[in-house]
Amino acid sequence: LVVGRWLGAEALGIYGRAYQFLMLPVNLLGTVFHRVLFPALASIQSDRMRVARAYTRAVSIIALIVLPTSAVLIVLAPDLILFILGPQWEAVVLPFQVLAAVMVFRTSYKISNSLASATGAVYRQAWRQAFYGAGVFLGAWFGHFWGIVGVSVGVGAAVVLNFLLMLQLCLSITGASWGKISVIHARHLGVAIFVGGIVWCVKIIGDWIGLPVVFVVAAGVGSAGAVTFGIVLYFRSVFGNEGEWLWDLVLRQAGPLATQLGIGNSVKK
Repeated sequence: LVVGRWLGAEALGIYGRAYQFLMLPVNLLGTVFHRVLFPALASIQSDRMRVARAYTRAVSIIALIVLPTSAVLIVLAPDLILFILGPQWEAVVLPFQVLAAVMVFRTSYKISNSLASATGAVYRQAWRQAFYGAGVFLGAWFGHFWGIVGVSVGVGAAVVLNFLLMLQLCLSITGASWGKISVIHARHLGVAIFVGGIVWCVKIIGDWIGLPVVFVVAAGVGSAGAVTFGIVLYFRSVFGNEGEWLWDLVLRQAGPLATQLGIGNSVKK
């Protein structure tokens, strides 16, 4: 509404593309976690310790997955947009990078929504959602004076605010601490910065030697996957307890294949 009314149809198309690309992974992860978490949390809502443990683990896994993904998207955004949409959509890059920077907050508050609904805190959730809606409108309106990038920053600020409001609600329900959640995000942010730095180096080299865009994207994503896998395999303590839990879950699902590759033995060591 704000972009279309004050910046015009062209700006609306640019912002719409940036927002659409961001919401693909957010909706995928958010939907999966909601379908799993909501019935699980509803069944144990009277056990505060178990609810706190489940919520903290879910938020941790979201940070583990989304923060490195955001770093990769921010670095590779120019090449991704060029490859998918073409050079005429270059203006999408910067708004997309801004929105990608707050992707973890947008995904995490979906987990908070699941917890609030499962524990019956719907009224306390409702006023926060109303506040969030107002924040999106005001952030977009104030930001439109600086164009699409300003709108993206304003909306991103509203997303962060909503994350904090919903996090406060969930911490009051579960009894978990701000400090623990902050440490979790800081730990995964460090990994994300490292992975993003590797991808940035790969991109610089690819651009320098003149690789086609598709190969730059493939090399960037491949290097991010390889570095992350190496960290998980040999320095898994960086990811904390949630990394151990997620890796063990993957190994159980992989079964004999993990044993044949010798990955299972490294976990035992």
